[in-house]
Amino acid sequence: MIRFYAVIAFLLTGLSSYSQEATTASSGSGQTGNIILDWSVGELTLTSTVQNANLVFTQGLLQGKMVVAPSFGGIAAGELIVFPNPTPEIVNLLTGFIQPGVLTLLLYDAQGKLLQQSSMSINSFGNKTISLMPYANGVYMLHAVFKADGGDTRKQSYKIIKAK
Repeated sequence: MIRFYAVIAFLLTGLSSYSQEATTASSGSGQTGNIILDWSVGELTLTSTVQNANLVFTQGLLQGKMVVAPSFGGIAAGELIVFPNPTPEIVNLLTGFIQPGVLTLLLYDAQGKLLQQSSMSINSFGNKTISLMPYANGVYMLHAVFKADGGDTRKQSYKIIKAK
């Protein structure tokens, strides 16, 4: 019986070595305008990632082996989100540019005819809607040009399908 309890005690003490650990080597906080960033170097749970041409922000697990492809003048994932697609009438745009600047939107039809053009000043995260109500069902191209205040210009095109 003593041998049985000794084996159980040995197995239970070994289980504690598999517990989760979070070691934070460094952390800090910063604020610019209306954006507040808290950061840490360590292990947390990943919930989302936002990036632009120069920076990557992860909310959650700060992954040491994360590979970020270099940007070649395009708008990075998370800086401009276009949805829903396909859409019956309204296209929503969510902006997440870290740098302030001007976003110019150009909407073209399938023949390359310019249908709409608009510019908006970007200071932080925001949203905009584009109405496709006056146009027939079909394929449209939304060309976005972001000119940062620092002189950096990034472009991206999005194919939008209008279908009812």
